[in-house]
Amino acid sequence: MKTSKKAFAGALLAAFALTGCVIAPESSSSTSHSQESVEIGVDPTTNETLTLLIPSGNSNEQTMIEKANEAFNLLYPNVKFEINFVSIPTYESTIRQYNMAGDMPDILWTNSQEVYFLRSLNVIEPLNQYIEKTEARGDYNFEEDFKTEFFDMAGDNGTYYAVPRSADTVVCFYNKKLLQEAGISMDSIKNGWSWEDFIALCAQWRAYADKLGHSADWFCCDFNFSWSSVYYPFIRSYGADIFSAENTVSIDTPEMRQALNGMRELVDERYCVGNGVTSGSSFESGTCPFIFQSAAISHYDEMRELKGNIDIVTFPFINGQENAKIGAGVAGYTLCTASNKKALAWEYLNFLMSYDGQQAMALGGLNLPSIRNDLADPDNAEANWTKGYTDRNLEAYVLYDENKVADEYYAYCSPSAMANVTLAISDVIGDTLSTRENRRSIDEIISRGVSDLNDAVGN
Repeated sequence: MKTSKKAFAGALLAAFALTGCVIAPESSSSTSHSQESVEIGVDPTTNETLTLLIPSGNSNEQTMIEKANEAFNLLYPNVKFEINFVSIPTYESTIRQYNMAGDMPDILWTNSQEVYFLRSLNVIEPLNQYIEKTEARGDYNFEEDFKTEFFDMAGDNGTYYAVPRSADTVVCFYNKKLLQEAGISMDSIKNGWSWEDFIALCAQWRAYADKLGHSADWFCCDFNFSWSSVYYPFIRSYGADIFSAENTVSIDTPEMRQALNGMRELVDERYCVGNGVTSGSSFESGTCPFIFQSAAISHYDEMRELKGNIDIVTFPFINGQENAKIGAGVAGYTLCTASNKKALAWEYLNFLMSYDGQQAMALGGLNLPSIRNDLADPDNAEANWTKGYTDRNLEAYVLYDENKVADEYYAYCSPSAMANVTLAISDVIGDTLSTRENRRSIDEIISRGVSDLNDAVGN
């Protein structure tokens, strides 16, 4: 399939939204709320309807919420649910329409990027008071019981805006059957492996594919470089960034050149599908041995070409463990400011955080690590998220939290600049991965990117 620049930008935007592994919101008083004292606690016999907005086209999200709703009804049997669906590509326009009509749902699905958008409209509540009062009620010790770094990824300097439904981390999926058929040893594929280990396997796969006559269509890895949760940790591992702490564009550096040259080399070596390649293999079709993703292992293991043949390992350390970054982020749920059932809506969000809520969502297909420390351990035999996959390397999801990073660079731009910043970065990555004969040099790409990013943020 041919990849145009517009298609590449669209893929980048879609990847932002689908997985949740994206940005940290800006720190700005313009998006803060002057919040009055909140109330918690609801009569268990209350008879109300909660409205939820969740993504369409995602059967796992729907089934996990349905399981959560069933379990919530054991505590609040008279509460009913009205589930509405939003198409990911139209998420922001849909929210604006709800807001203009004064008909916002009580609870909104979001991810790290869209939390930033929701905050810019002042349509979601900060959750700190709710958490503090629930903690005082005795439900939990927030700092001790949860992976609070994932709440931070959808927050702003200690103010939380979303309840993560899981702890999402980019890992490397690999197809054991393909590697065995190619005669490639998997001894180096282990948690904490290096980028050099990974590239050595790519070289062996490239030689195998070429020998079989697949020099132009069997690639080594679905790198997902159109997705910020891969490209941003990649460039950060080299010490590069998009913006500096002084809020200036900072891509014109030796570190960024090193990172972009590293990406381009993957295309030139035919390890990675280039931007403009008209055909190629894929992990899903069983013709590509690796993919970088944050999906649940069940997502791929249920595919006909992959079932029983895959496992996961940590994202390879780039530039040494001390410098390496791993993509992470949030998909979860927020409390709408316009809701007239805030106490009940909070009890629902609080239930999603609870032991029973996390266990219920896992039964509905949430095969990703829990945000609860008492359930996150893959060796915990009671944790439902591991069921059916205890023979796989699930530890890859939960290791090296100190290396995980979301996309902080959006913290340096106003909400109105987000779309143009995204497109400017899309052009930088897309041009870097170009296979055109007269493609731009890395210096030309950086020069153009500096100009586009400055225009995007109004410099």
